[in-house]
Amino acid sequence: MKSKTVFSEKLRADILQLKAMYPIAQSALIPALHRVQEEKGHLEPNSMLEVAQLLGIPPIEVMKTGTFYTMFHHKPVGKYRVQVCVNLTCSMLGGRHLLSHLEEKLGIKDGETTSDGLFTLIGVQCLGACHEAPVVQINNDYHSLVSEKKLDTLLSSLRSGAKR
Repeated sequence: MKSKTVFSEKLRADILQLKAMYPIAQSALIPALHRVQEEKGHLEPNSMLEVAQLLGIPPIEVMKTGTFYTMFHHKPVGKYRVQVCVNLTCSMLGGRHLLSHLEEKLGIKDGETTSDGLFTLIGVQCLGACHEAPVVQINNDYHSLVSEKKLDTLLSSLRSGAKR
């Protein structure tokens, strides 16, 4: 039985085009999940089932991948996803302090989104830039050697840009 589509025709076509680029359909899985998240904002179970159907792979493989990586979201997130590295190196150099500072500044806890929908705060275990710790990633942009002052300036800039 074919399930009801939850994707736009463009998204369906994009995923099928991704599938055609790879000799093994499963290789298109992560790029396909990224496309779904770009269009829909986050991954829902029905979306992951449709990806499985389009790629012709078992739904459990899509679910395992979609829930393993922290880059995939399963509920709506803010316009700006602020990830703060809190692994050992970053923590020793102020990462956990920056996370606490952001919780206070934004009025939310780790994993929450501000009521205006601008910021989602996420503590992560590694952003792969220990040599530049502490590190914060906002959407796809890395910010290294971050201080409270630098973070406050970034937040102000993002807020003012969102008002335009």
